Amino acid sequence: MTFIASVIAKKGVAIIADSLVTSMEPILKHNRFVQYLNDQPKNEQGETIIDPVSISELFEREPVHTKDFEEKLFKLNDYTAITTTGVAYINNKSIADIVEEFLAHQPDINDFAIPFIDKLNQFSDFLNTQIREHLEHSLSLGQCVFIITYYEKSHHKTYIFKAIINETNRDNVGNQEFNYVSLNPEPEWASVVCDGQNKLSDKVLYGIGKSLYTIFPKIVEDILKRLNLQEGQGNVPVDFVQHLLDQEFYKDLFFADIELFNISELSVQQAVDLASLLMRLEVDFQKYTKNIPTVGGVIKLAVIDEDGFKFIAGDKIEPPKHIHI
Repeated sequence: MTFIASVIAKKGVAIIADSLVTSMEPILKHNRFVQYLNDQPKNEQGETIIDPVSISELFEREPVHTKDFEEKLFKLNDYTAITTTGVAYINNKSIADIVEEFLAHQPDINDFAIPFIDKLNQFSDFLNTQIREHLEHSLSLGQCVFIITYYEKSHHKTYIFKAIINETNRDNVGNQEFNYVSLNPEPEWASVVCDGQNKLSDKVLYGIGKSLYTIFPKIVEDILKRLNLQEGQGNVPVDFVQHLLDQEFYKDLFFADIELFNISELSVQQAVDLASLLMRLEVDFQKYTKNIPTVGGVIKLAVIDEDGFKFIAGDKIEPPKHIHI
């Protein structure tokens, strides 16, 4: 896991990312295994009947090891940045190598006559190619998310997209039309866009409303399933769940806490300070959880304003702290 964020200011945007990479492995917890054994039937001799297939379903993927240092914040062009969270390698290449390779094939990346969305689609197409090649020699690929942040200086407008690669396997590798990458624009009200281990930051910024808004569709879908109902059948209209989310009543219910915060008119300095604060919260709060630390290492912080992209911290080699020079 990691933590990445883009914080929008009136005339610019701050971007931050950590550098830890977390290894995940299937883990079988002792208490869960004991409960499984207690629930199994017994044969005539009183011996517990064990099904190997059902045992394999008890394993859950959990973080077991972290390492530093992996690049997660990249300059795409003078006014665009990319941060990433999720799998660190695709097609036997690090994300840094993939971004570098993409830029090498895009000599017009700084041609701002080309619409931003076209460059996004070029990046999406490149990722799709890498994923198809990956699945030719690997059974699956874990989730990966890119936050792509573009600042248009002429209108002082920031555009943020998430390029999401969901966990996938090789079932569709032969289908050249299948798109492994979904490009999702962030809503205009979202002054802060986070991903990775961002549950704490979301709650600080938006209360529990945003979390409830995220899981609400899953709750409604589960209720419909339990009642043997489906969207578009019987009295359940098409896009029933989305229709509920669009109701002002639910929006007011979920997002009332947002009105408590004044994060829509920040200066660039305030945006930098807020991005740093959110990272500090994520890093420090790990001390009070059961999980191993998964956010930290070298923190990279950059801004994009009317002068273009520039790093604020984390991009230079510093003298070692334990040696006086």
